[in-house]
Amino acid sequence: MFEILRRSDRFGPKTLSPSCLNRGMATTCVIAAVEVLEKSNANLEPEALSIGSARRLMDEYVRAEKLAAYGRTMLAARINDPAAVARVTGTSMGQAKKTVETGIALKDAPEVGDAMGRGEVSLDQAAEIAKAEQARGR
Repeated sequence: MFEILRRSDRFGPKTLSPSCLNRGMATTCVIAAVEVLEKSNANLEPEALSIGSARRLMDEYVRAEKLAAYGRTMLAARINDPAAVARVTGTSMGQAKKTVETGIALKDAPEVGDAMGRGEVSLDQAAEIAKAEQARGR
């Protein structure tokens, strides 16, 4: 068994099977991550946190959101159907189209895609950087 330790270890270490570490079984990892977030949300008591703790926890939620946006963006590019993406994500057609276009553009801007995949940049930031890279002809 492999253990993945989180910075905010409220529920103890999350143990994942080796199959979760296999690229072909990425779905298992995403399901496990969603379950941990659901538990975290169920136990979230913002009023019990100091302002400093709330800010640190918010940083982690923002990073999780950026990480999820990377997966959503790359999968949207694979699907390449803004209408389907809009239905699944509950976003406007304009936002869905932007997500698909960004995912496609990231194929030509691997550094930006890597940064987004690490949760270092948001979807909006990645879209702007990738657009600038395309304009420069990279």
